[in-house]
Amino acid sequence: MATTAEHKASPSGRRPRARIRQVFRKRLVLAAVCVALGLVVWQGRPWFADFANWRGRNAVNLRKLDAALAWFQRAEALDSGRGESQFWMARVERLRGRPDLMQAHLERALKAGFPAIRLHREQVLARMQSGHMGQAEGEVSALLMDAGDDAPAICEAIASGYLAAFRLKEAMTVLEAWKRDYPQDPQPLVIRGMYFAQRQTWSQAAEEFEKALAMAPHRDDVRLQWAEALRNLHQLDAAREQFERCRRSSPRNPAALIGLGRCLLESGELVQARERFEQALKITPDSWDGRFWLGKLLATDGDAERAVPLLDAVCRERPYEPDVRYSLAMALQAAGRRAEAQEHFQYVAAQQRAQSELRNQLELLERSPTRVDLRFQIGKTLLEYGNPDEGISWLQSALELDADHPESLAALAEYASRREKLQKP
Repeated sequence: MATTAEHKASPSGRRPRARIRQVFRKRLVLAAVCVALGLVVWQGRPWFADFANWRGRNAVNLRKLDAALAWFQRAEALDSGRGESQFWMARVERLRGRPDLMQAHLERALKAGFPAIRLHREQVLARMQSGHMGQAEGEVSALLMDAGDDAPAICEAIASGYLAAFRLKEAMTVLEAWKRDYPQDPQPLVIRGMYFAQRQTWSQAAEEFEKALAMAPHRDDVRLQWAEALRNLHQLDAAREQFERCRRSSPRNPAALIGLGRCLLESGELVQARERFEQALKITPDSWDGRFWLGKLLATDGDAERAVPLLDAVCRERPYEPDVRYSLAMALQAAGRRAEAQEHFQYVAAQQRAQSELRNQLELLERSPTRVDLRFQIGKTLLEYGNPDEGISWLQSALELDADHPESLAALAEYASRREKLQKP
């Protein structure tokens, strides 16, 4: 029988301790590798941030602004010390037309040491883009002389601003120069298409969007606008094909679903149209156009009782939309509520008369863009029978030409007073 000392010294006694040491060494090596990898990742954070910013800039060029914002937020989380991602988030918000958020990002970029001259340039571009050319026009030459990589963005803001201010000749001159200097950039064509779409010259709009899409086939925003132009030209099969391609590319894009639904509705395919509108509302429940088209479909399908609440809610949000007013009036009439329907029919009739006069005023303004009286009349008409925000912009454009124009000042003051009274409990 082996002694205790012999048993302790035997190979079988040493085996457990050897295994423990082996496991310990493996864990130590693994920990060292993890630390080393962590240091590499930590040291590489600026590189990862640069990559995220690059992906974000590409997304901006494709006008995929949600994706761009997500990439810039990742870059900011990885490296918040340089301000570049804050600057690009500001640009995204400028393109979305959200000046307050844009300004917040610019201030953060300034604190992080981003070049102040580029931040100032972005503020000037925001003023231009909104149509306030009088405040920024003096800086156009300086911006273009030192544009650098921002030249296309500057051209876009200037052209958009001239269009917003209804200075069409200057806008088209900028677009032509931009197209000539950057022949591979589809954006001048896109802006021309949007201009023609706003004027409801759908054939020209479709032509511009189609040419732009040939240059940038991955831009779903352009494909959607082309599809909408085709739908307005009653080319429903072609429009459906493009809306469907957008839906496959971006399954959660409510605009593609609503566009498809409208094509189906116009083709008399009510069941399929309703499915598309309901799918869009699951993605964006507060979407006014999703609720409007579902309400209009229900009214078309003879379900006025369910249509009226939907259309009435939309009408309270957007009382200046003629299609909304008319559809609500038709639904109320079908539901036997004729007196209520008559009020909306009367408003639509008055609005049509105002719109006819508005078209005449715009034709005159196109020939004489500096006429303050026309800008005032257009603004006042829109405050009463159109989008109030557009009305305010027209009145402000009159004040840019004549800062003391009494009628414009009075109209703005009256509208502000009326809104204040409506907002009081």
